[in-house]
Amino acid sequence: MSEKSLADYNLGRAIGSCPALGSALPVHDRYVAYYPENVPALDHPLIRVDWRGTTDATPRRAAVARFATWLRDPDGGQRTLGAQGYRGVDHRTPGPGSPLSDSRANVNRDSRVSRYTAGPDQVDRVLDGYAKAQKSSQVLILMDTSTSMADGGKLPVALSAAGRALEMAGARHTYGLWAFPDRAHPDDRAAVRELVPLGSTDPAHGKAALDRVAGGELVDHGAAMEEALTRAVRAMKKPTATNKAIVLLLDEDDGTGGRAADVDRTLATLVGEGPDVPILALVLGKSGCDTFALRQLAGASHGQCVPGGPQAVDTLAGRIASIGTATKGDR
Repeated sequence: MSEKSLADYNLGRAIGSCPALGSALPVHDRYVAYYPENVPALDHPLIRVDWRGTTDATPRRAAVARFATWLRDPDGGQRTLGAQGYRGVDHRTPGPGSPLSDSRANVNRDSRVSRYTAGPDQVDRVLDGYAKAQKSSQVLILMDTSTSMADGGKLPVALSAAGRALEMAGARHTYGLWAFPDRAHPDDRAAVRELVPLGSTDPAHGKAALDRVAGGELVDHGAAMEEALTRAVRAMKKPTATNKAIVLLLDEDDGTGGRAADVDRTLATLVGEGPDVPILALVLGKSGCDTFALRQLAGASHGQCVPGGPQAVDTLAGRIASIGTATKGDR
């Protein structure tokens, strides 16, 4: 809530869906303003929207310019906005007639206003992050479908997480759904079942595949995570989508025994090579994210490992939604 909104509420003015009252609220019903340190004032930029082919472009530009001049005028917009309860960044105290000067507003009249200043480099980074977040994205859901997933209620959690990932699918946001191990090739640790091909846009195909898994399409064979993940990372390094991620859903890595010595090195090298493909893992086994391999892979890929728990699906969904921005600074 902004300072102005808080003052309006306390003074009984109309705000949002709350109608205006006849007087200020009783003391015990009012909010009290809290001013955290080092937080810059909220800026309200004036942005002129234009488009090609308009016949009145010149007078509209002139009108916007006049409005901008009035907003900056100490005796024009600045005075009017101050009288409405907005605090100017050049003034430490509200001007005469401001509702902020009313003691019933419960604000600090002498609160210091900190300007928001950003250098060119920081602005460039923020704009670059915004531009990247608007571009196409691709998610590969790599799901452990070994029979151990049916134990302890792990399968419904994994299916829920996969379903949340499918919610982002659309014309600009594609996905694939792979399962491992592959019952058709039980001796091939790197084999996967491509339930939905990478590059799909219709979430209905993924939901149908998840329904089949829920109906019992599990494989009575150990799930070798690193081998399947190596294949997934290789595939995800190729697509042209700007933002990519692998959503790994598993019980635990069953492939440690008998694993070839070069698998770890190959996977680590692939993860470290560009372009970045964050690995977002939800681990439902007892060891959770405590294994060195999972911690190392999540860190090296700029991803995250989420252990099972009440908030696990929501946490993972939040990271999926932030693909393209999660590794940026200046958040």
